[in-house]
Amino acid sequence: MQYFLGFLGLAVLFACQKERARTGLAAAGVAVNLLVILSHLLESNPQSWSDGRSSLRVFWWNVHSGNKKVQSLFDLIDEESPDGIALAEANSDWKHSLDSLKKSYPYRFVEDRKDSFGIAFYA
Repeated sequence: MQYFLGFLGLAVLFACQKERARTGLAAAGVAVNLLVILSHLLESNPQSWSDGRSSLRVFWWNVHSGNKKVQSLFDLIDEESPDGIALAEANSDWKHSLDSLKKSYPYRFVEDRKDSFGIAFYA
């Protein structure tokens, strides 16, 4: 999209300066980028996940480091069944509590911090 807008801006600029050759080149850039954009917008068979969905579901939650209701979080994750999980304020207690997520979400990054502003990602 940015190339389309860039070429469009150049085409207008060159047209105002009455530079026909450069206006033509910029207009060609507009046309090529417009074709690419339209092919994506008019795509009749959009990309989808193996289970037929066409969206990615990410579960974002602030666990509040002092919160000890780990099972409530697990119940909510089971209910929502997200593709990925992002958790804020994950401290070392939460890091150990979240170990059971490794089975369903093998890809992870957990940065626990002593100041309670850690973060955890699971996919």
